[in-house]
Amino acid sequence: GVEVIEMWGAMIIGIVAALVYVGASKALVHFKIDDVVDAFPVHAAAGIWGTLAVGIFGNDHNASIAGYVGSSNPSAHSHPFRTGEQFGVQLVGIICIVAWTAFWAALVFFGLKFTVGIRVPDEKEEKGDVEVSEV
Repeated sequence: GVEVIEMWGAMIIGIVAALVYVGASKALVHFKIDDVVDAFPVHAAAGIWGTLAVGIFGNDHNASIAGYVGSSNPSAHSHPFRTGEQFGVQLVGIICIVAWTAFWAALVFFGLKFTVGIRVPDEKEEKGDVEVSEV
C-alpha cells in the first residue's frame, strides 16, 4: 500500500491511525472489555484503518510507477483508485480477513473450552489466587 500513497497522504494516515488507536482503546475501557496489551486497538482497529486508507489515499499514477498491471492502461476501467474500485477491494479484503479470523478463533476457543477449559475456577479468580503455572 505504501508505494501508491503520496507523502502528505501518509502523514494524514498516521495522524488518523493514532486517533483510531486512542478511540478504540477508550472504547474497550468504556465497554469493560479486558485487553491489557491493547491488541485490538493496535492491530485490528488501526489495521482496518490502514487497509482502508490505501483505497482512500492511493493514486493510479503511483500504482503504475510501482508496476501494478493495468494501472497505466488508458481505458476507463484502469483507474481503480480514481473510481473508488480500490476502496471496495480493500473493504472486501477486510471483510474476508475478519471472517477468516473469526472462524479460526471460534474453532480454537470452542475446542479449548470443551476440552481443557479456558477459565480458572471462580473461587480462585475471586481470591486472586491464580498462578500462571497452574493455568
